[in-house]
Amino acid sequence: MTQKKEDIEGNVNVQELLGKLKQTEPELCSELESYINSLIAERDNLIREKERAEKSDSLKSTLLANMSHDIRIPMNSIIGFSDLLADEDLTQTEREEFIEMINKSGHDLVALIDNIIDISKIETGELYIKKERCQLGTLLNDIIVTYKHDRRLNDYDELSLQIDFPPKYADLKFSTDVFRFRQICTNLISNSLRCTEKGYVRFGVSKAWGNTIEFYVQDTGMGIPVEVQHTIFTLLSKPANEYNNVGLGLAICKSLVELLGGEIHFVSIPGQGSTFYFTHPLDCEVPEHFDNQREVKSLFDWKTRKIVIVNNIEQDCKYLSHVLSNTGIEIVWFKTGPEALEYFESGNLADIVLIEVSGSNLDAARRIHRASPVPIVAQSADSKSDADRVLARKSGCIDLIAMPLPASTLLMTIDKILKKW
Repeated sequence: MTQKKEDIEGNVNVQELLGKLKQTEPELCSELESYINSLIAERDNLIREKERAEKSDSLKSTLLANMSHDIRIPMNSIIGFSDLLADEDLTQTEREEFIEMINKSGHDLVALIDNIIDISKIETGELYIKKERCQLGTLLNDIIVTYKHDRRLNDYDELSLQIDFPPKYADLKFSTDVFRFRQICTNLISNSLRCTEKGYVRFGVSKAWGNTIEFYVQDTGMGIPVEVQHTIFTLLSKPANEYNNVGLGLAICKSLVELLGGEIHFVSIPGQGSTFYFTHPLDCEVPEHFDNQREVKSLFDWKTRKIVIVNNIEQDCKYLSHVLSNTGIEIVWFKTGPEALEYFESGNLADIVLIEVSGSNLDAARRIHRASPVPIVAQSADSKSDADRVLARKSGCIDLIAMPLPASTLLMTIDKILKKW
């Protein structure tokens, strides 16, 4: 019976059968077709759920394997120093030092467990946002106060924590989940303090526009290695330096920022420092008297420089505008290559050109190259395309970059060119 059923299923053309049925029993055919479609949709949904469950199981297994190492570090410290406290020959200074290490490791362990619980809630969709009205000035000051007795700030005389918060924002009220907002800020500040020994960690408001406000945390620390910057917000990222300990926290930050309705990104230069930016929606438009283009000290200072960008893709333009906003560089926008060519043929100058790869644009790039010594960088959706690279080189472009390029990589590429030309 089973074999016969399989033979029938393998040989009968369902579409042909439905076609014949339509001619004799149109209503029955319509019901049958609807039923079959619902079965197909249910099957596809089950397949997706199965794949999601398998991916989740794999993620949890890998995450637990990674976390086991991070959990052992504070646990070994607690056990080890607790055993040492039993030594009657310890000096009072040694005893106090060991107690401090146990206390610190205990706090680290609690923070790690809290992060694991939060990740579990985020993954299962059980982390809920509870918004309430609050005053921005009070909230930010409360966050800074928690670091008054931070051990790292006390240990490093040349390290300071600064708040960059103009008085005009003090009375600004907005709705947020206070606990989760504080968690985002403290995660970012603590990460910066952990990776900075000299200079500063600065926290504050970078700008506000429309119904959006942007916060930032900037440090003069070690920076994030270029090779891991694209994975820094993923759960399983394991950079090859002290950022090993903060990957989980950054993944949580990204999820929380998005749950609050914002976006997060960063700029980092190895050996110089990092700046993390995140946005948060406001309940109403920012008052017109606010300086919405307030400047945050950037890792790149290009106030005397000018860049010409040729791109008609809205997403690319928005991305480039945001990435370059804190560098001070003057941006001249054109949608087409011929428009940019006319700009240069009129005697105007620039320090660098970013131009989207296309037939007319590259022809214009070729002519711009002949008319001006300005370095030209081509932009493509596929930087691995040999054809695009060859065309870009023939058109006088010195490099080809993929869009969207990680912000840090893009800025370092531009900086390298500006210093050379």
